[in-house]
Amino acid sequence: MKTLALAVLAVAMLSACGADETLQGHWVVDLDATVAEARRGGRSEREIAFLRELYGRGLLEITDDALVMRVLGVPDAVARNYRELERDGDCHRLQVQGSAPSHRYCLRDGRLIVDDPGATLSLVFKRQ
Repeated sequence: MKTLALAVLAVAMLSACGADETLQGHWVVDLDATVAEARRGGRSEREIAFLRELYGRGLLEITDDALVMRVLGVPDAVARNYRELERDGDCHRLQVQGSAPSHRYCLRDGRLIVDDPGATLSLVFKRQ
């Protein structure tokens, strides 16, 4: 009986730890992690200042079929439908409406890393 209880507890803990984490939800740009990615990619301090201004108040909501991008303090949002092309582990390759190349959305250590080929920059988000 004790072994069964431990097994049930272990399964519950794995589920709570995000073993099957989803892209859906509310995300906010993790500016420090995004800037660190930019520095690793050789971006200049001028470019990094621009990134801070552009993404510093960025929000992303992912629903079952749409990406909704917002900036805190700006009333308008941009919504784009998407479809998942493939999944490889914790990475999802998405075709986003209005964007020719596909994007990679990867869940790593509780963060969402978005590789936008048009921006040549990985944006890092954390759950809001």
